[in-house]
Amino acid sequence: MTPEFVVRAGSYMYGTNLPTSDVDERGFFMPTLRETCGIDTSRSAVTNTAERDEAFWEIRHYVKLCCQANPNVIETAFAPDDCIVKKTPFAQSILDLRDSFLSRQVAKTYMGYAKGNYMRVLKNRNFLANDPYQYDGKDTMHLVRLARMGAETLLTGKLRVRRPEDREFFLQIRRNEVPWDRIVSEFMAHTKSWADVEAKSPLPVKPDTDTISQQLAALVFERLAQTHDGYR
Repeated sequence: MTPEFVVRAGSYMYGTNLPTSDVDERGFFMPTLRETCGIDTSRSAVTNTAERDEAFWEIRHYVKLCCQANPNVIETAFAPDDCIVKKTPFAQSILDLRDSFLSRQVAKTYMGYAKGNYMRVLKNRNFLANDPYQYDGKDTMHLVRLARMGAETLLTGKLRVRRPEDREFFLQIRRNEVPWDRIVSEFMAHTKSWADVEAKSPLPVKPDTDTISQQLAALVFERLAQTHDGYR
């Protein structure tokens, strides 16, 4: 597997990285002609080590997950330039389609992920200590990030991964310096307004997957024709 697109994800992509932050790399790769047209199939590659976590999706699976507004995947398509480790011309042609991946499905996935984090943090808090600063800082930071990012994407039709204006607040949460009640207050406000924000969004209800599929097929065909080892 040779990646066509590699980004440094996680805290580096969000602008909240620290000297001790783990290195996460995400991206996509092209299957060979045999894997595309024959009985062999390509598989996404995930590697987790003490040094780094890596996840690379086969291009068709990558685009499908983007169209489903999977936060872990679609955010890489909008990664800041300083996080891009590798980007081939083929990868750029895929990224040129990224705005068409966005839809109101963001409402379901981003709030769904945020709610999952909220319930996990709530479950693990030690209420007996009666300490408003006792919570999982990392999970809590991400639930606020997901809610803010999802709401903004629905309102503007644009996905903005790095949020300089939020950086210090996110890091304060990460350091458990923001009281839990403030977190809950913001999250509940998002929860109450989410349906209205979704209804008013300029984004389509779902991506035009027929058009995206046609565009992807043409790009993959062209890339395979350029690859000398495509028959392996």
